[in-house]
Amino acid sequence: MMMLTRHGGTTSPDRQICGGPLAAHVGGFAAQLFRMGYAPNTVHAKCDVLADLSRWLGRRQIPLAKLNESRLIQFQDARRLRNTIRRGDLATGQRFLAYLRNRGDIAPAAQRIDRTPSSRLILEFEAFLCTERGLSLSTVVRYQFVIRRFLDERFGCKVPHLDQLRPQDLHDFILRKGIQNLYPWFK
Repeated sequence: MMMLTRHGGTTSPDRQICGGPLAAHVGGFAAQLFRMGYAPNTVHAKCDVLADLSRWLGRRQIPLAKLNESRLIQFQDARRLRNTIRRGDLATGQRFLAYLRNRGDIAPAAQRIDRTPSSRLILEFEAFLCTERGLSLSTVVRYQFVIRRFLDERFGCKVPHLDQLRPQDLHDFILRKGIQNLYPWFK
């Protein structure tokens, strides 16, 4: 088996880490992982996952340009069926996608656009929390999660009318849902 050095080189330059559509990119990714301080065994494990992904793509004749989150999920599902999936495999694939996108080798991720009537209101609330209240992004994201659920339950797909809301509505919502359901990270 070929060994990678801490600087991303190989001790056996005549062998590639993998074949298929990812062959030209896995070595550079491994070098990046080494620069980030990953242990050699971890880098090898991650490269094994990518080699498996490359074979999977090759069998399905999927070119590198078509690699995205959706394909990663399909690949993970196939590994799960074969009982070969390990903790961290999906994260490895996502990190690899980010690596390829940063290099311009694949297209940026498609952005979901929220077109619900509540989305504009939530964006305005986000701006208020960031600029007027100076809250951190992680706090704002947690608030958005709760506000979105509240507005969806209260108004559904209809345009939210804030003049119809009372403080008791939010209070009842929180009591009904419970703190653990609204804030799963809350202990």
